[in-house]
Amino acid sequence: MSFGTISGSQLLYYMSYPDCRVIDLRMPNQYAIGHVAGAVNIPFEKLETECQTLSKKNQYILYCQHGNVSMKAAKMMDEMGFNVVTLIGGYLLFCYRSR
Repeated sequence: MSFGTISGSQLLYYMSYPDCRVIDLRMPNQYAIGHVAGAVNIPFEKLETECQTLSKKNQYILYCQHGNVSMKAAKMMDEMGFNVVTLIGGYLLFCYRSR
């Protein structure tokens, strides 16, 4: 496993780079309720197919609701040659700590 994890404060740092892309792996209805600004919604079930359209030159930050799904997704993307990290604790922890 060569992908890493980042905290919410690190997320903001990573997002300052132009080659950084944030992917919300949750269902569209969850994304519609709230998401990290600038994140694109690619539900986990569609990620493998969508990876065919993603550039391996970018840095990807993945998050889900709690962090478990994003770990699976990061493992998959890492094995495909993507530069990827996951958000510790997922969207819920990010929102809780952002209060």
